[in-house]
Amino acid sequence: MEGAWKTQEKNSVETSCLKVKASLASVLHSLFVARSDCYALQLDRGGYVKVDEPLTSLVMARHLRGEITVGSYQLDGNSCVKWLCFDLDPERLSDPKEVAQKILQVCFEGQKEEDGIGRPRIWSSAILLEASRYPDPSYHIWVLFSLPTPAKAARWLGLRILELAGLNPKQVEVFPKQNELNAERSFGSLVKLPFGFHRVEKKWSRLLNPETFQPLPSEVILDVWGISFPEADLAKILGFEEKRHVQASHESYSHPTSLPSQRKCFGRG
Repeated sequence: MEGAWKTQEKNSVETSCLKVKASLASVLHSLFVARSDCYALQLDRGGYVKVDEPLTSLVMARHLRGEITVGSYQLDGNSCVKWLCFDLDPERLSDPKEVAQKILQVCFEGQKEEDGIGRPRIWSSAILLEASRYPDPSYHIWVLFSLPTPAKAARWLGLRILELAGLNPKQVEVFPKQNELNAERSFGSLVKLPFGFHRVEKKWSRLLNPETFQPLPSEVILDVWGISFPEADLAKILGFEEKRHVQASHESYSHPTSLPSQRKCFGRG
């Protein structure tokens, strides 16, 4: 009887693990995948190759198991995105952790609003800190949107955060890199999805505590939600004129002198 009990216990644990993996695949797709008609695969020698096949739950499950490593094209057919991402690599930065801390500080900094209550610029529940090849100091900081958001607005937000953090956008990659898709560029940039296995460095992605930079269980992604722009603020940002012949910088767009407060600019979705 004891052997049968242990077998049942083992089967129960395995079933629970499968359910968690299925949940992770579903949430990962919901939060990060803007277009499901194609995806990219990371190659063992580096770089990515585009795959003109649907990004299905089976593909996501293989990504989570490390059999393949998937990159998701950020812009959908309407040039909208589900997330903003800061890519911090040790190959570009002398201290990626310090840069990550500066970005997170700007996002979490409290702003006193009209009702006298201090609120963060961006709710912590909408931000994920990822070590893209743990334990290397190579980080992705994801800001999640509750609704598909025009790429131009997401990019404006990313550059504005870098400005407030006193960081050079030529050293920190901001995704999206494009405001919109066109006939000449119909797919835009891509980023490796979280929880993947880096095929060149042979290291796994891990989510980290934004205060301690220590690993978190993967299940924390089940409890996140995004932010959104009120229509009036979104219209104002979309109306900003992009300066031509200017390399990526916070000066590429006109903008207000300060980032609007959480309640004014963002709403919990």
